[in-house]
Amino acid sequence: MTTPRLSKFRLFSAASVVFLAAAAWSGMVARSNGDAFVADSSSKSFGELPVGVDFPIVFQITNRAARSHYVLGAASGGSAEGCLSVDGPPMEIPGGQSRLVTVHVHTSAAGPFDDEVVLWTNNPDQLELRLTIQGFVVAVKE
Repeated sequence: MTTPRLSKFRLFSAASVVFLAAAAWSGMVARSNGDAFVADSSSKSFGELPVGVDFPIVFQITNRAARSHYVLGAASGGSAEGCLSVDGPPMEIPGGQSRLVTVHVHTSAAGPFDDEVVLWTNNPDQLELRLTIQGFVVAVKE
C-alpha cells in the first residue's frame, strides 16, 4: 500500500492557522459591534436662551459601517420649557461618510431644558441613535 505524497499538498504552518483564526475572530467582533452610526457628540448644550427663540444645534452623524445605512426619521419628547424639531431625516449616509442633522430648540418657558432626540435607522444592530440637548431658558425682561 502506498501513502499519498504530502509534497503535493500545501500545508499550513501553526502560525498561519493561528493568524487565520485571529482574523476570523476579529471579523466576527467587528461585525457584532453594531454601532454603525456615531454622532460628533451625544449631548450638546446651548447654554442660556431667552423664551421665544428658535435656536439650531448641528450634529454630525458618521456611518462607520462599510455599506450605506439610512436615518429614517426622528422624534423628540418636548417639555414645558420648549420642544425640539429635526431637519435632515430621512437620509442615506454612505459607508465611511458623514451627514449633518440640525436640531432646532424652540423655547417657550423659563427653566432648565433637558430633552432628547431619537434618530431611527435601518441598521438592525442599531435601530436608534439618541442625542441629548441641554441648557437653560431665561425669561425675557421687558
